[in-house]
Amino acid sequence: LLQKWPTIQDAFAAIDSYLSKVTREMNLQEWAGVMTNLGLASMQDARVIYELLDENKDGDLTLEEFHWGIETVAPVLCMETLRKRLLCLGFPSMTTALSAMHGPGQDMTMLPLSFERFSEHLSRAWVIQPEEHRAIFNSIRNPNDPSQTVTLSELLCGLAGVAPPLVLEDLATALKAPPGRMAELKVALGVSNEQEEVSAEKWQRILKKMFHFSEIDCKKLLPMMDVDGIDGISVSELKSVLMLAEPTISLEGSRKRIQQGYRSIETVLHTMADESPDFAEDSKFGKEELQILLESVDGVEMWEMAPVVNFLSGDSVHGISIGGFLKGLRLFAPCCVLEALRMQLLQQGMLTFKEVPNHRAPLDFDGFVASLKRVGVELSTDETSAIFELLDIRSSGVVTISELIALLQCSRPKCRQWRPDKELQRQVAFAVHKDFEPIQNGLKELKQGIRVALEVDGDQCEDEGGSAPSVPSVAAPAAKQLVAKTLTSSASAPELRRQPPSAPAPFARRTFQRITSTLSRVPEHENGSKIGEIREELDGYFESHERFVGDHQQLLMQPVPKAESLAYGAARTRRRLRV
Repeated sequence: LLQKWPTIQDAFAAIDSYLSKVTREMNLQEWAGVMTNLGLASMQDARVIYELLDENKDGDLTLEEFHWGIETVAPVLCMETLRKRLLCLGFPSMTTALSAMHGPGQDMTMLPLSFERFSEHLSRAWVIQPEEHRAIFNSIRNPNDPSQTVTLSELLCGLAGVAPPLVLEDLATALKAPPGRMAELKVALGVSNEQEEVSAEKWQRILKKMFHFSEIDCKKLLPMMDVDGIDGISVSELKSVLMLAEPTISLEGSRKRIQQGYRSIETVLHTMADESPDFAEDSKFGKEELQILLESVDGVEMWEMAPVVNFLSGDSVHGISIGGFLKGLRLFAPCCVLEALRMQLLQQGMLTFKEVPNHRAPLDFDGFVASLKRVGVELSTDETSAIFELLDIRSSGVVTISELIALLQCSRPKCRQWRPDKELQRQVAFAVHKDFEPIQNGLKELKQGIRVALEVDGDQCEDEGGSAPSVPSVAAPAAKQLVAKTLTSSASAPELRRQPPSAPAPFARRTFQRITSTLSRVPEHENGSKIGEIREELDGYFESHERFVGDHQQLLMQPVPKAESLAYGAARTRRRLRV
C-alpha cells in the first residue's frame, strides 16, 4: 500500500472509491479478484490475507474489516495512529488501554518515566517498535523540562486530544459489557419510551449506582447528554451522544478535520445569525436547513459533518440552535475548546510556560486560572472551565501544566507529523512520479511513434526512388533525417488532412500538439521545490521549449511538397551519397 500511496489513509480512500458500489460482504473469490485488479497482491497472497482477516471464519470479509487489519500493523508515529492501533487491538476506550500499560498495583500514572521505562509500558499494549516509542515520547515530552521524562497521565492527555470525551467512552464501554445493560438502564430509570424525559438528579443517582461514576464524572456527563438543552434527558439523547464515542476507524479523520475547521464554522454561523434578520442565536434548525448553512462554509465537506448531523437525531422534533450545534462539534472533537488558548499562546511564543516554576505541581481550578494569568493568557470563565474539564482525565479535580503542554502538542491542527527518512523519501518519490506521469507517458508514445513513422517513410522512399543505395549503412541515416525534416515541415498543411489515415505526415502535427499540451501541464516553478528543478532540466533538454515549439510552428505553416518532390529529394540524396 505504501508503495502505491503515500499514506494508509490515502490508500483506503482510493480503495473505498474503487469499491463504492459494493455494499455487501465479499467472499474469498471476489476479494482476491479485487486485490489483484488493484495490483495490491497476487491471487495467492490475497487468499492468505483473507484467511488472516476473517477472524470469525464466516467466509465473508468487508472493507472495514480489511481497514482494521491493516491499521493494526501500520506504523505508530503520532497520537492519531496510536489511538487507531489501540482500537484495532480491541481496547474499547483509551482509559482501558492506559490501565493495560500501567498494570496492576498502586497508581503510578503521575510518576516521571525515562524513555526506557516509558517504552516498557508501551510494549504492554503491543506498541513494540523502538521508533514508535521514540515518536510517542517526543510528541508528549515537555521541551522545557530538563529531566527529559514523561508520565502516563501526560500520555492519556495526549490521547484525549484525538479522541471523544474520555468519560463518554467509559460510559459507552460500561453499557456494552455485559450485554443487556441498556435494558437494565431503562428499567432503573422507569421509562418504557426512549423519548421520555428524566430529571438530571435521577440520572446522576443511576450513574453513580450502576456504573460507579464519581460526582465529577456526573458533572461532566450530564451536560453532554442534554442535547436539546431542555429540562430532562431522554434515553434517545443518550444514544445519540454515545454514537460519537463509537470506536470507528473511519471517524478518526473526520474528528481532526472538524477540529481544524471549527473556528471557520463558528465565525460563519455567528456572522450569519447577526446579519440575517431571519436568524437568531436561539433559532432552531432541522437537518436539511443545517446542511444548507454548512454549504456556505469554505473547506467543509458535508460527508465530514455527517457524524455530527446524525448526532441531532436524538431531538429531531425540536431541531437545534446554532449554539447547540457548536456544542455538538465540541463534543465530537473536544479539542475545539483549545483554539482560543492556542491563539494566545502562539502570539507569545513557544517558551510561555517557562514562567511556571513546577510544571507537574497539582493545580485546582483556581490555581489553573492563576497559572494562565501568570503567562498572560486571558480566557472567559466558560472557556477555562471547558479546558479544565478536558484536562481532568482522572476526575480528581486537579491538573498539571505538563498535561496541558502534552494536550496542546498532540492536538495541533494542520501540523506535520514526524516521519522517518524512508517514508519521507517514498512520499517524495510518489509525488514526483504522480506529477510527471503524464509527461513520461507522452514521451514514451512520442518516441515510439517517431520510430514507427521513420521506418515507414524510409521504406516508402526506397519504393519510390528506385534501386537501393550502394552504401546502405551510410545512406539510411541520411535518408531518415531528410524524411523527418520533410515530414515536420509539412505536417499541418490542409492537403494532408484530406489524405487517408494511413498517411504518416500528420504525425508531426500531432507531435507538436502533444509537446505543447504536455509542457503546459507542468506545474509552475516553485523556489526550492523538486518540481521546479525537474522543469528546468526539461526546459534545458528541449533548449527552451518556447524556442523549440516556436521554430516548429513556423515550419508547420509552410506548404506541403508533392509526392513527386519527396521521391525526387530522396533520389538526389542517394545519388549524392554514391558520388
